[in-house]
Amino acid sequence: MHRRVLLVAVLVALLSAGCFSMDKLTSASTQLSMADEMLAHPPGSDTVPTGLTREFDLYLVRMTHEIYPGASMGMWAFSLTPEDGSGSVPGPALRVNEGDTVIVNFHPGVSGFNHTIHWHGVDVPWQMDGVPFMTQKPVEAGETFTYDFIAKPAGTYWYHCHVDPTHHIDMGMYGALIIDPAPSHSDPHYDKEFLLMLDDMDRFHLEGGQPATGNLPQGGDPSELQQYANRQVSDSINRNPAISDKVTGSPARPQRNWTQVTYAPYTADYNTFLINGVAYPNTPVLVVQKDSTIRIRVVNVGNELMTLHLHGHHMLVTHTDGVALSSPYWVDTLQIGPGQRQDVYVKMSNPGMWELHDHIGRHTQNDNIFPGGAMTVLCYEGIEGCAEKGGHHHGGMRSGDLVDWRWNELWQALP
Repeated sequence: MHRRVLLVAVLVALLSAGCFSMDKLTSASTQLSMADEMLAHPPGSDTVPTGLTREFDLYLVRMTHEIYPGASMGMWAFSLTPEDGSGSVPGPALRVNEGDTVIVNFHPGVSGFNHTIHWHGVDVPWQMDGVPFMTQKPVEAGETFTYDFIAKPAGTYWYHCHVDPTHHIDMGMYGALIIDPAPSHSDPHYDKEFLLMLDDMDRFHLEGGQPATGNLPQGGDPSELQQYANRQVSDSINRNPAISDKVTGSPARPQRNWTQVTYAPYTADYNTFLINGVAYPNTPVLVVQKDSTIRIRVVNVGNELMTLHLHGHHMLVTHTDGVALSSPYWVDTLQIGPGQRQDVYVKMSNPGMWELHDHIGRHTQNDNIFPGGAMTVLCYEGIEGCAEKGGHHHGGMRSGDLVDWRWNELWQALP
């Protein structure tokens, strides 16, 4: 009893001295209550199953993929059909509704390597999480594994291989998963949407042990040639099974008995940066209409921090990692870390041609040479040289398609 009286007396004295106010105490209490409420209802906890099933067959195929003119890479690509060359980087964007049952039958077809699919940020049962030797055995070429889960929570997500992920994602094994919200969780209105998947690439690596298909340096810089030669020697030793089997277990590379499988070393040296699997000038143009509102879903599938900057406009950040923010905020440079997703809304109120690019300088390079990399343009309809021509559906998204563009036509239209 005496201790309680003493505590009250001390509190009264502190309040009288102005050390803290009742307003601050109330604010702290409100924040704690809000945190308790949020923890009691995490994202997806109130998702109601729709009773509908969306089933996909997702294949892994080999393909030769042009990163920018004159620079092609042999890659592994997700596809909705099994034929080599039928895939895309990024892979098909799978779009479902919140509460749908999602079934994905995964058929890897790249011999000599095994794979899984991880549904990044989605609340799947643990057996569906795609972590090798923890939640499942890796899937070998010719086998099939079926992923089965309820789509939740709503938002922008992505899928990727979780076996040797640095290497396999660099090989092109990633795509978007869009979960549209239930009517009770509707998003702010927008007229058109775009999906931008940002990535980094080591253009000189030996494409998963395959012979080089076009990864020679483009600039003729002696340092580039040296970097290329170093990567070829390293990959020839590390990724050639006939050699790496002999090296593994030697004093140079001790046997790692604490893991089921030791994958070959892979150390990327990123020198080319991508938007939707390609680098400038192959990057797609965003064509918009004046006074419209657009939504841009941004996904960082790479290993480096990205900072997406849109000239002439401010972007309202409305969702982070798929979750709607209670307090959206304005930016003109969007910072997004590896694995993160950010959704932004932009009002098209400043007609013209505006650059959209990663603001980290070397991220606008191809093989370390400017211009290139993660750089494109947002272009208003009606501006000379800007019109939607031959747009196609990147990754299967039907709303707000990005447009393939011949950049020479664009700049030649300038006054």
